[in-house]
Amino acid sequence: MIEKMPEERGICVIKNVIFDIGNVLVDFRWRELMNELKLTKEDKDRFEVYVFGSKWWHELDHGTMDEEEVVKHLREDNAEYREAFDLVWENRDKLVRPYEYAVPWIKSLKEKGYRVYLLSNYPEKLFTMHAKNGSFPFLELVDGKVVSAFVKKIKPDADIYECLMNQYGLNAKECVFIDDREENVQGAKNVGMYGICLRSYEQANTELEGLLKSLAHPTIDVDKITALVHTTDKIIFDDDAVSSIHVKGAADYVTKVDIEVQNFLQRELAKLYPEIGFLAEEQERFEADRTKSYWILDPIDGTTNLIHHYNMSAVSLGLYEKGSITFGMVYNPFTKETFMAVEGMGAYLNGKKIQTGTCNSLKDAVISYGSSPYDKDRAHELFGLFEKIFLHCADFRRNGSAALDLCYVACGRQEAYLEQNLKPWDYAAGALIVKEAGGCVGTWKEGEPISFLENSDIIATNGYVEEALRALMHEA
Repeated sequence: MIEKMPEERGICVIKNVIFDIGNVLVDFRWRELMNELKLTKEDKDRFEVYVFGSKWWHELDHGTMDEEEVVKHLREDNAEYREAFDLVWENRDKLVRPYEYAVPWIKSLKEKGYRVYLLSNYPEKLFTMHAKNGSFPFLELVDGKVVSAFVKKIKPDADIYECLMNQYGLNAKECVFIDDREENVQGAKNVGMYGICLRSYEQANTELEGLLKSLAHPTIDVDKITALVHTTDKIIFDDDAVSSIHVKGAADYVTKVDIEVQNFLQRELAKLYPEIGFLAEEQERFEADRTKSYWILDPIDGTTNLIHHYNMSAVSLGLYEKGSITFGMVYNPFTKETFMAVEGMGAYLNGKKIQTGTCNSLKDAVISYGSSPYDKDRAHELFGLFEKIFLHCADFRRNGSAALDLCYVACGRQEAYLEQNLKPWDYAAGALIVKEAGGCVGTWKEGEPISFLENSDIIATNGYVEEALRALMHEA
């Protein structure tokens, strides 16, 4: 199974695929060999426990004992089976055979631009023998390898994974490790890698392809964008900048933080992708061509919350391409939560895939709403609607950040969210995250598509309470 990322890490693009060798790329066929040598079932059973499962074989893998010394101990420990042991040992060049899929698998990954490495527990002389006799036809394809006996480190100890990373300058969060033993996959997770436990080639390849696709975007480098948004921390936690406040209108504020975050991200995104346009809250005006691509940014969604130290504010960044949002990221620096989605690839919270909740009864649903504080002459009408909904649901929430409200629907913290007159930067990223998490996002007018380049009345649900909620809105 795919090993989930630790929650503090965020989504990151995989650049390196690391393979174990035995029972992953080659068949460790000792039972088959023993059948060919006409050995008994008793011989085979003993080999499994007292040879390959022995402390001596562990020392051989670890490289802490010479092969001759290990063989001496194994022959002594298995005196009555010495003839069988000697026969197998004499034919140890035939112990492994490459799987037919090994070379094509690695070639396909290389053609797609991934770097491929080997990380294996393997005795030194046995590895050299198998490398020379053609048992490892993939060796010339890989970008590097670390073999336990050569470095005197062994899986699942953390230092062998770190040895590989240090030797080739790898970043753990950009690596996925494939092994047939769960404890070795866990060892990879412990140092920050992704991990897949191989039970069959088909299963592992399917999981690998799913993982690689879920973290990829055809236009942008998700990893770079994530890192860029996270660097806004230094601006957001500047108390002086938070205290520098300008009133734009009724209950509508902008701080120095909003301005500096926007200027920083606009400048840095232009360096990375000069061909992509830019739409953001703190622009005086904007005109958008629907055929072009735009970053849609709310530098601080929840500015009033920021001013009041409410810790419910977020940087919201979406990528608009030819009529749809293809990437969305919402980052709350106060909780260190990063919600993210790539079109068609699912939604994630700190690297862990999320889905909307399964509550299918409006009476049990938690619903959040926006009160349209910039347009208070509509309060009587709006709160009449909210009262009707409130009387039919479990409870209401008012979080003060449209982007976070949408994300909370996406991860199941609430079942629905609705607000009128949201601007594109309020909802662009969050709408994609809800959709990719399995929810529904639309306008208050059922069947009307979301523009993403104009103000919209937005309703987002887990899908299960959509019909009942819209029925109440229609009655109102």
